[in-house]
Amino acid sequence: MRLLICGTRGSTPSPGPAFIRYGGQTSCIAVAHDDDDPHLVLDGGTGLRRLTAFLEGRTFNGTILVGHLHWDHTHGLPFFRAGDQPDARVRVLIPSQGDASAVMARAVSPPHFPVRLEELRGTWTVENLEPGERDIEGFQVTSLDVPHKLSRTYGFRVSDGTSAIAYMSDHWPTSIGPGADGFGEYHDNALALAEGVDMLIHDAQYTSEEFPARADFGHSAIEYAIGLGRKAGAKAVMLYHHDPDLRSGRGIRHRAALMSSTMDVADAVVIGSGPNGLAAGITLARKGWDVIVLERNATPGGAVASAELTKPGYVHDPFSAFYGLLHSSPVFRELKLDKRVAWAHFETPVGAALDPSNGAFIHRDLRRTADGLGEDGEAWLELYTWWQRVGTRFFDTMLAPLPSIRPALRFLRAAKIKGAIDTARMMITPVGEVARQRFSTLAGQMAFACGDSHTDLSVDQAGSTPMALILAMLAQQYGMPVPVGGAGRLTDGLVALLEEAGGRVHCSEEVSTVVVERGRARAVETSRGRIVRARHAILADTGPRVLFHQMVGDEHLPARFLDGLRTFRYGTGMFKVDLALDARAQWIAEGAADCGVFHLTGTLDNMARAAFEARRGLLPSSPMLIVGQQSIADPSRAPKGGATLWVETHVPPQPRGDAASRKKINGWETGREPFL
Repeated sequence: MRLLICGTRGSTPSPGPAFIRYGGQTSCIAVAHDDDDPHLVLDGGTGLRRLTAFLEGRTFNGTILVGHLHWDHTHGLPFFRAGDQPDARVRVLIPSQGDASAVMARAVSPPHFPVRLEELRGTWTVENLEPGERDIEGFQVTSLDVPHKLSRTYGFRVSDGTSAIAYMSDHWPTSIGPGADGFGEYHDNALALAEGVDMLIHDAQYTSEEFPARADFGHSAIEYAIGLGRKAGAKAVMLYHHDPDLRSGRGIRHRAALMSSTMDVADAVVIGSGPNGLAAGITLARKGWDVIVLERNATPGGAVASAELTKPGYVHDPFSAFYGLLHSSPVFRELKLDKRVAWAHFETPVGAALDPSNGAFIHRDLRRTADGLGEDGEAWLELYTWWQRVGTRFFDTMLAPLPSIRPALRFLRAAKIKGAIDTARMMITPVGEVARQRFSTLAGQMAFACGDSHTDLSVDQAGSTPMALILAMLAQQYGMPVPVGGAGRLTDGLVALLEEAGGRVHCSEEVSTVVVERGRARAVETSRGRIVRARHAILADTGPRVLFHQMVGDEHLPARFLDGLRTFRYGTGMFKVDLALDARAQWIAEGAADCGVFHLTGTLDNMARAAFEARRGLLPSSPMLIVGQQSIADPSRAPKGGATLWVETHVPPQPRGDAASRKKINGWETGREPFL
C-alpha cells in the first residue's frame, strides 16, 4: 500500500511560506496499490488538487470516501481536474444520511458554487455509505461512526491484506467524557479502527495548551492522538488535520515525539562528548541518573583525540595535547584519572627561546628552574612560594561552582586583606607589565609570560595575567603530562568511566534542535531525525552561537540574552603543522631537545605585536610559534628512533593581509602556502 498525502490542514486552507513544511491544503489522502495509480481517496478537501498534479494528465477512475460533509472535506471536489474528464469515473461515498445526491448538493451547488458535481465531465455519482466492512477498489474498508460536531462522521480502516491504516481526520472524544487526562475518552469505534494498524492518521488539531479553551470545537489534542495509537497498538501515528494557524511544523513533530512510547528517554542528555561533556555525564551517572551523550563525530572526545596523521606508527594529537591544567582539576582527583590513564612526564616541561642559542626553562625540579634563571631565581622561588600558600587557593576559587563561597574564604584566610588586594591588582594588570615588575631578566620574564601564547589575550591586555601565571605555576607543580599512546587514551578512559556508571555515548548523532516546550528544554533532535527526551536536564558542550541560535532558536530566548549573545566573538585561529621525524629535532639552544613545550615567541614586545596583527586579520610578521614534542616523554608516539613534533601559532580565522609584506590576502586559499 502507498499513501500520497495531499492535504493535512483542518477547517480552512493555510497558504503562505509559513506552512510549507506540511502544506496548507485541507484533508485529502490518496491510497494506491503498489506500482499503481491511486484509485481510492480519503476525503475531498482542497488537497485533492494535488492528486491531479501527481497523475500528470492521467484520468482518475476510482472512489472518494468523504468522512463528513464539512467544507474542508468537500471543497476540493469541483476543482478535481483529473476527475473532470470525459472518460473519468468518480464515485463519491458519504456517511448515510438521506438522499446522498441532495445532501451533497447542499454543499456543491448554486448559490454556494456555480456547478453541481453531476455537471462535471465524466461519470460522477454520490452514494450513501453504511457502517461496516466492504471491498472498495481492491481494499478492505471498514467504516464506523466516530463523534464529531453536528455532522455524521466516519473513521476508516483500509487494508490491502498485508498492511493497514486507520483514518480519523475529525474526532471529538470529549463529547463522550473528559477521560483521565482531560483530552477525552477512548471511543470504542476509534479503538476498533486503530487496533494494530501500521499507521494511525488522526485528528491532532490542538496542542495541550490550546485544547481546554477549544474542547467543544469538535476536535482532538495531539496528546489524545498519541494516546489512542498507543492504547490501540498502532505501530505509528501521523498527526493530521492541523489547525490553520499552527505555523511550526517542527513543533508538531516534536510534541509527538515527546509522547512517543518508543523514543529514547534519559534523565540527562549531553550534547557533545568533549572532556567537559563526558565529565558532566560521568558525574550525573554516578549519582544514579540515566545519561545519554550524543556526539556528531564518528568517534567521541571532541578536541581530545589522537590519530596517525602523517605516517603509520606516528601518533599525533590533532588538537589538545598537554594536561598540566587537568592534573590540577578537582575532576582529575574525583575521577582518579591518574590511575585510569597512563601518563608520561617531562623533566623539562616548558621552555621559551631567548635567542637561537639560549632558552629559559621550567624544570620539574624547582631548584633547577631557579638556578637556570640566574639572578631571577629568587624571584621565581618567591612567586612559587606565594603560589603554594595563596595562589592555589585563588585558583580553587576560579574552578569552584558559583557561588564559590568556601574556596573564597580559604583564599582570604591565606592571603589576608592586603594579599587579596595585591592578588586582585595583579590579575587585572597585563602580564607583560607584571613580568617586568617581578623579573629583571628576559629569562625570568619569558618563563613567566610565555604561557600567554596559549590564550587569545595579548601580553599588553588587561586580564592576561591569570592564565599565564597559572600555566607557569602548574608547569612547575605538575609538569606538562601527556597520555601514553596519545590524547585519545584520555577520551577512552573517560568513556569507560561513563559506561561503567551506566551512561551511554552515541556517535554520528549531530544534535540539530533543542526542543523547547513551555519555556523548558525537553528533548533534542538529531540531524537524522532521532529524538531523545530528557526527564531532568539537557547539557551542552558546544559553542554558544550554535547552541542558542541554531539548536534552541531565538524565539525561545529573552531579548536581553540575545543582545549579549551577539557580542560574543571567537578568538584567533590556530595554524598547526604535524611532523613525523626519523630522529629527535636537533636544537641549537641547550635544553630544548628535552623540552615538552618550547615557545619561540620572541620578546614580550614581539608577543604583543604578533597578537595585535592576528586580531586585525593580518598574518603576523613574526609569529609566536609553539612547539610540542610529546614523543620525548612518550616514545610510543613514534617508531623506534623516530619522533613526533608539531608547530602551531595564532592566526586570523580568515586573513586579509600579510603584516610582513603588507600585501592583501584573500583568505587561506591564497595565504596558506606562503605562510607555511
